[in-house]
Amino acid sequence: MEGVPFFRGCDDTFLSAVLCAMQPILYAPTEIIIQKGQCELAMYILCQGRAGLLNAETGGIDVEFNKGAYFGEIALFFKVPRTATIVATSFCDAFKLNNEPFEAVMNQYPKMKKKVNQLAESMFTERMVCVNCGEKGHTGAVCTELGKHL
Repeated sequence: MEGVPFFRGCDDTFLSAVLCAMQPILYAPTEIIIQKGQCELAMYILCQGRAGLLNAETGGIDVEFNKGAYFGEIALFFKVPRTATIVATSFCDAFKLNNEPFEAVMNQYPKMKKKVNQLAESMFTERMVCVNCGEKGHTGAVCTELGKHL
């Protein structure tokens, strides 16, 4: 979990509780791990194997994920449908963190909850691009340009 930025600097007791909330899961090559548009609220940490971000147009892999990589965090933190399809490109061992057990752990550790949520939000805000105005740092839902482009 040391490779997951929003868990960096969290205390060991909290991290142990998060690990206990995760479930191990296996995937075979070509098996879909995450389907774009799906409403599953969970993230994955890849322990062994490889997975890739599937390009819907070409059917090829745009980004390869290896041991230690994580994905699905946007749906877990922001409760939104999946933004991409991820497929196993080899046999994969992963840990899956579902929303309900994660929220239960977070509620037991309010200081860590605040820290993790702030880290996640700042991390995603830096990467976000508004669909209304094209600027970085906010979403269309809070855009001051909302309605001007309709």
